[in-house]
Amino acid sequence: MHYTRTAVACGLLFASTGALADQWYVAGNLGVTSQGDQTITIGGSDFIGIGEASFDQGFNGGGAFGYIFSERWRLEGDIQYVTTPIDVADVPGLGEFTSGDFSSLGLGINGYFQFPLLNEFTTAYVGAGVTWLQEVDIDFADMNGESSYSTDDIAYQFIVGMRFDVDDRWYGMADVRYLTASDLSLEGEAGAPGTITADYEPLTLTFGIGYRF
Repeated sequence: MHYTRTAVACGLLFASTGALADQWYVAGNLGVTSQGDQTITIGGSDFIGIGEASFDQGFNGGGAFGYIFSERWRLEGDIQYVTTPIDVADVPGLGEFTSGDFSSLGLGINGYFQFPLLNEFTTAYVGAGVTWLQEVDIDFADMNGESSYSTDDIAYQFIVGMRFDVDDRWYGMADVRYLTASDLSLEGEAGAPGTITADYEPLTLTFGIGYRF
C-alpha cells in the first residue's frame, strides 16, 4: 500500500489547521470490525461472472486531530486502517478462497454534533464525514499464491458514540462507525486478471482515548 503518500497528506492537513489552543484535541482508537456478505463482479475484456464473499471479524486502528468550536460542535481530521479477513469467497475465473482480506487506509474529515447525556461527565455525539480511501484492496489467497485488486476512492462515514470525561484534559470514548463506498472498481495487480466491482461497507465498534489542549 502507498502509506507514504497518505502520511504526507495527513501531515499537510493537520499542519494547515494552525497553532494549538485550549479547544484542540488529539485522540487514538482501536476497534473490532465486521462486514456483511458482498456480491463480487469480475470482468475483463469479456464478462466473466458474479460471485459472493463473506468475511470474519476484523479490526481497525487510527487517530484524529480536531477542534472543538463550542459545546455542541467539533471538526476533526482522522486517519484509519480497517481490515476484515475473508471467510469464504467464490470468484468466477479465479476459484474459491478461504483466506485473504478486504482492507483500506483512509484519510477523512468528520463533523460532530454533541450534547450532554446522563451527567456532566458524559457526552453523546453523532457525526458524519467524507473519507478518501487512499488505497482499498481485496486479496484472495490460497496455496498457489495471492490475487490482489486495489483502487482509491471516496467513501462516506457515519458515527454515533459517547465520550467519558476523566478530567478537564483526558477522556475516553466509544462509538460505532459505518463506512460505505459503493461500486468500487478494483484493478488487478501483478498479473491478476480482470477488474473486480464490489461494495465496501465495514461496521466498526471503536474504543479510544483523547487529550484536550
